[in-house]
Amino acid sequence: MLLDFEQLSSATIWALIAAGCGPVGEGDQAPAFLTVDKNAIVIGPEDDAKMLEVSNTGGQTATFTVEVAATAAGTDWLTVEPASGVVTGGGSKTLLVMTKNREKLPPGTYHGEIKITQEGGGSETVDVSMTAGQPVLFVEPSDTLDFGDSEASVTLLLKNTGSGALT
Repeated sequence: MLLDFEQLSSATIWALIAAGCGPVGEGDQAPAFLTVDKNAIVIGPEDDAKMLEVSNTGGQTATFTVEVAATAAGTDWLTVEPASGVVTGGGSKTLLVMTKNREKLPPGTYHGEIKITQEGGGSETVDVSMTAGQPVLFVEPSDTLDFGDSEASVTLLLKNTGSGALT
């Protein structure tokens, strides 16, 4: 069977090579190709971090860098570790997507973006949304403090039962 390689996509050619059906020399491998396991991440008010898996579906090793674009009210609120890495052919690497400076933001939902760029190749973009919570002051006892005739002190409990910073 003869194949007209000019009529085939590069993905099809590499699939044929990987399957041993093409004119290749020993040791040839499909090029690195990075993918991510999700295209969106939601970080709720109780979450500090989420994981993102970067996989290399090709045969060669891939090097990547991570860019984060997530600024609100003059505050950077998102970070990713590691900020760069190497994934061997057929392998994967877990990235930790974390909030930072959340307490400096007013309550609300914020949107950002993570861009993973493969050296010498394409890129993957992941949308990120994060909710900064509202603080809630809990006071106990909630009514009046009764020192009576003989007590010099009474215990008062102040607690933040919300998810935002209480200042």
